[in-house]
Amino acid sequence: MPGSLLTVVHTNFWYGPVVLNTNLVVVGGNLSLGGQISGTGGLGLVNDTTIFSIPINNTYTGLTLVRCALPEPH
Repeated sequence: MPGSLLTVVHTNFWYGPVVLNTNLVVVGGNLSLGGQISGTGGLGLVNDTTIFSIPINNTYTGLTLVRCALPEPH
């Protein structure tokens, strides 16, 4: 999945909204997203050691690629 790469180190929390204007591929540590994800880009969750928590009211229209433990919706 081409696009931007976000490398997460340790545990990180992002509680604001996320607007995807391109694909975002996330690898590494633990990441919890608390705000709505919108935009035309896609979201790639990659890495067996990455744990995600994502909101369920997302409106982004791109692809979702999951190659890690399943995200926990909240």
